Amino acid sequence: PILGLIFLMGNRVKEANVWNLLRRFSVDVGRKHAITCKLMRQRYLECRPLSYSNPVEYELLWGPRAHHETTKMKVLEYMARLYRKRPQDWPEQYREAVEDEEARAKSEATTMFFLGPM
Repeated sequence: PILGLIFLMGNRVKEANVWNLLRRFSVDVGRKHAITCKLMRQRYLECRPLSYSNPVEYELLWGPRAHHETTKMKVLEYMARLYRKRPQDWPEQYREAVEDEEARAKSEATTMFFLGPM
């Protein structure tokens, strides 16, 4: 659900919002630093300080491994099942997910053209 929340919230989300979501799923947020540290270490998440906040707050974004191992459409479909909705019920994110799928297909086709089947 963390990648889904990040995507639904505009591809970045305040760390505090992640803990609120996880609390709703009965996740022990007392271990929150262990959760984010592990996901950051595995490169599923990136964490950036918000420059305008005092005390310092952080925002979370998809990390390179998340971009490599899943797609925005798969994450949107997962969130839709979770909330008993359709991916199209989030029109802006659905449009972005479709564009992402098209870009991935184009990139794969270009790779196949130049490098051949792998």
